[in-house]
Amino acid sequence: MRVIRVLMTFLLASFGLVAFGQELLWEANLSAKSASIVRASNGDVYVARIDYTPLVSVHVDCYDGNGNLKSTKLIGTWGAQPAQVHSADLFGSTLYFVIQFEGWSRIAQFDTDSASGSSIYPLSAGSAVEVRWLTPTFGNYCVIGERESDGAHVIQVRSQASGDVLREVVTSHRLSSIHGPVGGFYYVIGTYTTSGQNRFVVHRVSGSANTQYSAIVSNLHSNILTTPLQGVLTSQGTLFLVSNYYNGVSTFNLFVIPFSVPNLTFSNPWEENLAGTESYLRAQTALGANGLFLALHNRYVGLSNTGGLTFELNYPFAPATAFSGTAVTDTNGSAVVLLRTGSAAKLLRIGVSGIVLNQHDVPVDGMLLQSVIDAAGTLRFTHSDVFNDHTLVALTQASLTLPGPYTIGGNPLVGTISIGGPAPAGGATFDLFSNNPAVVVPTSVTIPAGQSSVNFTITTTAVATNAKPTINARYNGIVLQSNFDLAAPLIQNVTATPQSQYGGVNIAGTVQLTGPAPSGGKVVTLTSSNTARATVPANVTVPAGATSANFTITTIPTLVNASSVITATTGAVSKTRFIAIVAPVLQSATLTNTSIKGGQSTTMVVSLGTAAPTGYTVTLLSGAPSLVQLPSSYAVPAGTTTVNVPVLTSPVTSTIAVTLVAYRGPYIKVMTLTLTP
Repeated sequence: MRVIRVLMTFLLASFGLVAFGQELLWEANLSAKSASIVRASNGDVYVARIDYTPLVSVHVDCYDGNGNLKSTKLIGTWGAQPAQVHSADLFGSTLYFVIQFEGWSRIAQFDTDSASGSSIYPLSAGSAVEVRWLTPTFGNYCVIGERESDGAHVIQVRSQASGDVLREVVTSHRLSSIHGPVGGFYYVIGTYTTSGQNRFVVHRVSGSANTQYSAIVSNLHSNILTTPLQGVLTSQGTLFLVSNYYNGVSTFNLFVIPFSVPNLTFSNPWEENLAGTESYLRAQTALGANGLFLALHNRYVGLSNTGGLTFELNYPFAPATAFSGTAVTDTNGSAVVLLRTGSAAKLLRIGVSGIVLNQHDVPVDGMLLQSVIDAAGTLRFTHSDVFNDHTLVALTQASLTLPGPYTIGGNPLVGTISIGGPAPAGGATFDLFSNNPAVVVPTSVTIPAGQSSVNFTITTTAVATNAKPTINARYNGIVLQSNFDLAAPLIQNVTATPQSQYGGVNIAGTVQLTGPAPSGGKVVTLTSSNTARATVPANVTVPAGATSANFTITTIPTLVNASSVITATTGAVSKTRFIAIVAPVLQSATLTNTSIKGGQSTTMVVSLGTAAPTGYTVTLLSGAPSLVQLPSSYAVPAGTTTVNVPVLTSPVTSTIAVTLVAYRGPYIKVMTLTLTP
């Protein structure tokens, strides 16, 4: 009897890392000897399967996200013989898959909306090796195989709607895999033999006429096997081709073949001897934004989009060998890998740098066969048990989320743990761990029975430099991990009080940080853009635990109004404050005696608002220079605020009033001096 289980693993992007968890959700059993799975956008799982009753019976089953069988449909029945289904894919509401027998094949189209009726198209390419479909916009799919009548190798592009052959290419090359589409074209990989040496060939085809190109890659290893294992085509036009060559023992060789679209212009292929054996696990590939991931039987390898080796590491478990496996890439570029190791199975999530981010034991019996992952991070895979039955396993969704984009040390933050369903009786208690002493979490936190999430408070202390602490949460085999940016305090503001001041009078400055200063304090660098009129200390230290510190802005007397920009800096962050340095103004001008006898003298007292700089003068005028004599200007000594100006007079025969004026700039002071006989 065939057992079908579903594995659902939730990968939730938190700031800086991805949380990852798993717990058995459901298990469904049915009789199947071959199966191919595909997921729908609504979370349903479609399983195309074969059973022997004793005839070959092909069914399509639909399961919802909780493992409930929603529908089952018999597609067709054939005479008893070895058969399998493969290459299931879903476009819109139409499910496509290949039914392959010994020497002939069929393509099935199934309407998932009505769950009734299907179309079966015979393949003149009898033994279909692989099928690829374009999006419904292009309306076609590609098939490769061997023709029943003469065994010729055939490439077909067929109509998605009718199954009719739009384009057929007959070749003498042995065809092994289809890649694309890129720019509306499929790229078919094949091999051929010349002078006892095996070579690769690439065919480029579409549903239109006159679109077939071929390119021979002839400078690869002479002993490659006739069938490449796998290939992946990037949107940039780089073909990663994984193949074996024989050199006394079966050894993995990786060929990276860059070519340009559309004319298949090849540059020099890159070849890497991976020194692995072919036995048990063949290379499992996953392609993300950062290049190609390879899961081999004893280690894993990462390659850049240009073919350079980025990492090559051993598996983090013993014995470090795998008998079967699958590999897919999630939306964050991490590889999600399932590996069968003896009597156990491992589920790994490996980041783009090659670091194993998470590792779990998975309830799997038998050989791993196929896996798919959707945009929400739900992973589904099949495997066969010891009776050659298939298994599809489901795990609950679980996540650890932290707020972003960063937290200033000394400020708390709230984390959230969520699971895919209600917690059991007694609750789900997660043990919590932090890898940074500046970040403190509770020893544990419990999701109450019947609930699916819980919040907890994370306490932080001030740090001198930025850090990226990691929080772990563990419960019943689930290991969740997330990290966040813990930031050192930075300058938030610099103030000046008052912002406008007379030269020679100090201004009070204050720096404010984004958070508490760490142990030893936080040094803030200070500068002035006009040191001739305003100076500041080179730096000021905010004491540990404080968020601000004061400093003095020393201004220098000026003859004319001036300005300066005060800058406070921590690291790469600066804050500025504009200040104005004001020249002294004429505040008052008065006479010690406002009425005197002509011929006598008096004094004019000139006062400024602040100390005078060097060269500061006041202009003086007399309304009757022959009767009252004043100097045309008078200097106020530097550093003083007042000066006494002598006022001389001449004798008069009658009483007369004389107007006197003292001014500087717009500031004018008017006085009246009365002279008597």
